[in-house]
Amino acid sequence: MSPEPADSTSDERIVECGDAKIYARQYGQGNPALLLHGWTLDHRSFSPQVEAFASSVRVVTIDRRGCGRSTGEPDLGAEVGDLDVVIDTLCGHPTHLLGVSQGGRLALRYAALRPGKVRSLVLQGAALDGYDAGEDPDEAVPLAKYAQWAADGEMERLRADWMGHPLMSAGVDAELHNTLQSIVADYTGSDLLVPSPTATPDDTGARLATQPLPVLLVTGEYEIAERKPQAEHLLELLPHARQVIVEGAGHLVNLSHPTRFNNLVTGFWKEIDC
Repeated sequence: MSPEPADSTSDERIVECGDAKIYARQYGQGNPALLLHGWTLDHRSFSPQVEAFASSVRVVTIDRRGCGRSTGEPDLGAEVGDLDVVIDTLCGHPTHLLGVSQGGRLALRYAALRPGKVRSLVLQGAALDGYDAGEDPDEAVPLAKYAQWAADGEMERLRADWMGHPLMSAGVDAELHNTLQSIVADYTGSDLLVPSPTATPDDTGARLATQPLPVLLVTGEYEIAERKPQAEHLLELLPHARQVIVEGAGHLVNLSHPTRFNNLVTGFWKEIDC
């Protein structure tokens, strides 16, 4: 595993969420900010953020259920309930929510269902429930193939293929590739083997369109073709959204361009919290 963020003030916690035990780390003081990682990753994918963010907010990172050090059957639908418990236990509310990729989808879903618990949204490479932006066949994630490889125990093959996908490789240099590889090495593929029993909601966008929630969309210049229209749609849909395009970045802006990303996010939060 890659090193944890170097911060002697961090506090480790295990939060009981029904069938899941959610691993969490806390840093700093101030208004709470909960960071939600993307698919195949865990809390370590926010290592470049915690020190910078902790200077102005109380940062909470978690391993989502079935990821990293957390237990529980993978189920994106169950994670709204997980966030309820984590926010009530560790954050208090309203809480700033920051979501990357699949974590952004979860953040959008949570904000739609629990508007009173969310202070703001920061979204990077997120997709909105119920919105089809179209997909480039060359950039589609081959989930069926990955599920078969996971079922056959070919996890090394799966991880290697995934590391070459544009979502994981665009704008990523050799050093960052190695860091990502060390995190993905702990991905078990268990979510591919357990179909989610919870239906995807189709009213997330409609709920959010009526909320006065501050939203920052951070989009890499080389984001994949399906996610760029997602960001544009969110920009049009959400009444208090703004978007920043980060030059030279792909999907993983927070990791490839951490200084730019950190400055954008902390500036956004300071505007809201002042």
